[in-house]
Amino acid sequence: MSTKNNGDKFEQQRPIVIKKAGKVILFKDGEVIAMLDYDYVDAFYEGLALVRKNGKYGFINETGEEVIPCIYAGANRFSGGYAAIRDKEETCRWGYIDKNNKPISEFKYYAAYNFHEGIGVVYDGKYFGAIDTNGREIIPCKFNFLGKFENGLAHACVNAKYFYVDRDGNYVCDELDKPSIKTKSR
Repeated sequence: MSTKNNGDKFEQQRPIVIKKAGKVILFKDGEVIAMLDYDYVDAFYEGLALVRKNGKYGFINETGEEVIPCIYAGANRFSGGYAAIRDKEETCRWGYIDKNNKPISEFKYYAAYNFHEGIGVVYDGKYFGAIDTNGREIIPCKFNFLGKFENGLAHACVNAKYFYVDRDGNYVCDELDKPSIKTKSR
């Protein structure tokens, strides 16, 4: 991936996706890389773009090559090296894959959200919990709401009481106490 010096800041140059006359054109550095035949192409995240063809989702790389076939009923873009995917059987169950299309979790959740800080929030149809990058449920599905992790904490709710939890799902503090918490810098 090329970079452009913009003063003191370097910007990565990603391919640009343009849809014209029913075709998708992939440009990079002012040149056409590929003419693609997809219904939808998202922006590139972590080197891959989410694509849809005939109602099924997959991913292409920055040269336009389909590296994860369009076989899934639903998908989110890659985040933290993993993507939330709705299984190909269309049972409306979600799980996660890595960039090699290898599942890291079972497809058993009603919803699965992007990974943040190595943790993916999942919903079992009644409660929210979280899994790690090995697909292990590190926080059981027991919360009415569980937000993404930032600085080791996630916003959570049980019975209309909002608070923060750590990476193990342990109570840390009430919602209003968060600014006074000192966390490890990364």
